[in-house]
Amino acid sequence: MWLEREIGPGGFRDVAQLMNGCDGVVNGMRWAAARLTCETEHGAALVTAAESWQSKEVIDRWTVDPDTSFGDGGAALVMSRDHGIARLLAAVSHTQPHLEGVHRGPRVFGRGVSLPVVLSRRSRAFYETSDISREEAWKMRGEGIGTVIDKVLADAGVAREKVARVVLPFRGRQVLEEGYSPYLGDLEPARSSEERGREIGHLGGADPIAALHYSIASGELSPGDHAVVFSEGVGIVQSAVLVQVV
Repeated sequence: MWLEREIGPGGFRDVAQLMNGCDGVVNGMRWAAARLTCETEHGAALVTAAESWQSKEVIDRWTVDPDTSFGDGGAALVMSRDHGIARLLAAVSHTQPHLEGVHRGPRVFGRGVSLPVVLSRRSRAFYETSDISREEAWKMRGEGIGTVIDKVLADAGVAREKVARVVLPFRGRQVLEEGYSPYLGDLEPARSSEERGREIGHLGGADPIAALHYSIASGELSPGDHAVVFSEGVGIVQSAVLVQVV
């Protein structure tokens, strides 16, 4: 409601907040596309996300994740049935609830939660009490990446060789090289995912919009190109959309 108030009079016909963490924007695109498809009175949808890691007492951007620097920022896109910078061809999501505790740790919500949040500490605690090993978890996560990419291409009827780039979240080089690239197969990751991400850091849910924008603005993606935009959030939820630049 704060965003609606700040935009000014008139307001929105509908407002929704999706609590999917860093996967919120891509799931928001799926939600918006569904609403625009089945409810003709809606002409457009605004999808936006922002992050500000202000309180070191809660999350220290420099230590919360040893492989990723966290940055402050926001991004927004408008989806409509009319023209735009890209055409949305398909959108899918995949959940892995068995890995939910990797980010939460073994403790029950609200009981003895330690601050600041250190994800590596939580994941270690999870593996110590779970029958899932770190290696098994990473394999499951990697298979999930392949699952959503294969599904989004199949839903759109687009062959892998037609994909120019896979636009990935702004994460550290180690995560990109070890956590994403091995599961892309013959698909090429967008350079902006590392180059621009190294400059501004991980923006949480805003990553997919910002990364796609930089890929197009830099000329890495040109009119006619197909691109898979991938994101994932705590849960674990993994999503992908296939777009064609126009």
